[in-house]
Amino acid sequence: FLHCEGSRKAFAVLVNGRPAGTGEDSRTPSEFLISDRLAEGTNTVTLRLLPPGPGARLEGGLPDDARAPFAGSYIYSQPKLRIDDFVISAAPDSTHDHGVLEIELVLSNSYNSAEKITAGFDIYDPAGKLKDYNIKDMTVAGNSTDTMRFRSLVYGAIPNLWSASSPRLYRVMLFIRQGGRVVEYVPVQVGFGTTEYADGRILRNGTPIEPVTARFNAPDDPAAALARLRELKKSGVNLLCVDYPQPEWFYTLCDRTGLYVIDRANISIDPAENGSRRSMPANDPAWLDRCLQRTEAMFRRSRNHVCIVGWSLGSPQSGNGYNMYKSYQLLRGLEPSRPVLFPGAGGEWNNDVTLPPARQ
Repeated sequence: FLHCEGSRKAFAVLVNGRPAGTGEDSRTPSEFLISDRLAEGTNTVTLRLLPPGPGARLEGGLPDDARAPFAGSYIYSQPKLRIDDFVISAAPDSTHDHGVLEIELVLSNSYNSAEKITAGFDIYDPAGKLKDYNIKDMTVAGNSTDTMRFRSLVYGAIPNLWSASSPRLYRVMLFIRQGGRVVEYVPVQVGFGTTEYADGRILRNGTPIEPVTARFNAPDDPAAALARLRELKKSGVNLLCVDYPQPEWFYTLCDRTGLYVIDRANISIDPAENGSRRSMPANDPAWLDRCLQRTEAMFRRSRNHVCIVGWSLGSPQSGNGYNMYKSYQLLRGLEPSRPVLFPGAGGEWNNDVTLPPARQ
């Protein structure tokens, strides 16, 4: 698989001179299955920037990106029986005495025949103590995917709830066995607790967040980003607003550091591009699919990170309209607990929370 991010423009992928796909959303990561384009020995992967296409109109208002084009892109491999995706939820139980860990594993089989997959997880508390584990078997049809679900009661989780002031993380190891041996591990860090909104405020573990916000976009270097995040937190900042989807490691740093994040879809329309309300991309149904695709890609990118306390539909200057209404409804349907923020709503209904101005 080729993982691409931060292209800053539309691009095409070629492997050994053969087309392998294109990407239009320049800030949200894209992945390409390139197995059938590879050969024994040395291979050449080319990322070719394309002239501005229709999607560029959705990005005309983006700020300059300090990261180099394609920074953080990489190639990785997985076994033919693999974890294709996962969703993790870690919340208090109904008695608020313990935690409930829920896991959905999307398992993929790239063999032509049906195959038995043994998958499972271990969970360790912040002190490194094993709290629970489980394994299950499933037969997945050839060249298809299926979903395996786990639900675990985690004793003693309530004193370890995650918040910006107390960023306690549990470690979960997802794995697959084949023929009695482990063929894939996926390490994940999770924080127990709840994020909700009520009366125009964001609540973490039932307590309203008093937001001190800053605008932040990750540079190339994770070490430099971590140093800056620590400075911001030391200065009293507890919530970061980004201008577009960030690299995966940024959200991991915020999980560990204890900083809340409002993630934003890669929609930032230059006001000069809007024209009449009827024709502007935020309101013209011809742009609906592109807006929904970018919104959902942002959501699926960072949904498993506990630092995310809200979703943003786009930059305030993008304008409001039919496509933003539908994007709001998409996020509400995907996950009703975390709020959707859109400063560009202009008092309309597709904005759940209004934050104080962010520090630059």
